[in-house]
Amino acid sequence: MKKVKDYPLEVEYLTYIDDGGIALYYSKGHHDPVEFAAEALKEQDVIIDPQKVMQKYMRWEMCPSGNGPCHSGNISNCPGRGKFPVTYAEIWDEIEEDGDK
Repeated sequence: MKKVKDYPLEVEYLTYIDDGGIALYYSKGHHDPVEFAAEALKEQDVIIDPQKVMQKYMRWEMCPSGNGPCHSGNISNCPGRGKFPVTYAEIWDEIEEDGDK
């Protein structure tokens, strides 16, 4: 049986400017929602309701962009080739045109 990889709880930030200002806060691995929300506050200075934290699977994909290539996180319910477990929360964010929060 294949051993499942353990991922440290490190909350990162990804913006979806074209989708109307949705911010994705995520960490590789399936983590406890309360611990994830606490780490998001500590690392990213954002308040996340633990009830809005989800656990699924993600694969990075290249996407075309007007400013060159970018990475897009494709999230799905099922594990699969090239996918890793992910804990995440999507929230509306005040995003400036250049993508900075």
